[in-house]
Amino acid sequence: MALTVQYDAMGHITIRGKFSEGNEYCNALDFEFQSDQTFVQMTLLELDLIVKKYGNLKGINL
Repeated sequence: MALTVQYDAMGHITIRGKFSEGNEYCNALDFEFQSDQTFVQMTLLELDLIVKKYGNLKGINL
């Protein structure tokens, strides 16, 4: 996974990334979205929950 986050002087954020699996299907997800610095803390907390549940490539962690 690759992720870049760029801030501008007005507090706007551009998040760009790519996720791909190393399997026979060569699945890849490229994404980009705009945000605001007021959402960063909650976004990071939510991403942490996702990583804890799905982040080991073995399926869902219960």
